[in-house]
Amino acid sequence: MRCQEKRVGLVNFGVWRFEIFDGLDGGWKLVLHPPLGCNLKPEAMTTNQVNGLAQLLEQARKQVSTLEVAN
Repeated sequence: MRCQEKRVGLVNFGVWRFEIFDGLDGGWKLVLHPPLGCNLKPEAMTTNQVNGLAQLLEQARKQVSTLEVAN
């Protein structure tokens, strides 16, 4: 995914948005966008597995479920 990537989707999970990128050379990247006005910064998660998107989304859901978002 370091060479090229293509944005392929956006998933809403509660107040969070997960921006999905296809690595084109294999793998996936998610950018986790917190709600506007909170003190958290967007964070990226990646996998080099071609079939790893579902697992990466599940990891992202678990991660943001543990975070407290203060507006």
